Amino acid sequence: MSTAEAGLNPAGISVIRANNANEAGNSMKEAFPKATNLHKSIDAGNIMESTVDNIRKSGFDVLENPTNNLGDAHARLIHSD
Repeated sequence: MSTAEAGLNPAGISVIRANNANEAGNSMKEAFPKATNLHKSIDAGNIMESTVDNIRKSGFDVLENPTNNLGDAHARLIHSD
């Protein structure tokens, strides 16, 4: 977790809500067209997919966290404790 993410209340990392990893990657590319390093990471397959149920079973939670760039597709992964 980055310093900025650790400073959030609650602390957490950004996640993209989508039907699959490909859709999430495309959303990120559309939202950040100039982020070429991000595009390279997406194209290299560095996106994983899961379900909210599986995330919660592992002791984490997903909170809605809309942003200007990604709208309702943006959420925050937090530890539930």
